[in-house]
Amino acid sequence: MSPSDFVNVSMRRKVLGKILFPSLDPATHAFQSYKIMPRAQNSYSYLNAAFLLKFNQERNQVVTAKICFGGIDEYFVHAEKTEKFLVTKNIFTNEVLQETLEKLASEIKPDDDTLPPAF
Repeated sequence: MSPSDFVNVSMRRKVLGKILFPSLDPATHAFQSYKIMPRAQNSYSYLNAAFLLKFNQERNQVVTAKICFGGIDEYFVHAEKTEKFLVTKNIFTNEVLQETLEKLASEIKPDDDTLPPAF
């Protein structure tokens, strides 16, 4: 069961015994996550992001992409349009990078109420 499916499962009268995440082959997968918070420890994050890309064997083309954000607005989780755009693309070119950033900028519409205070 995927994590996105799990959040919709009723846990009434159930006990969670184990969660297993399969390991990913570093030759074909890249994962990175980030969080923005007011201090390094004991603090909730204002914003967070996680990126998981699966590449073909030559690592020159995206097979699947998962781009997730928290803290953007109440409902936004996946940058689905950007994820779909990246499939079959070589992300190591400036042209694709610029197009990806444009897609992402048009897809993310932050809710002013969820933005962190100015530093």
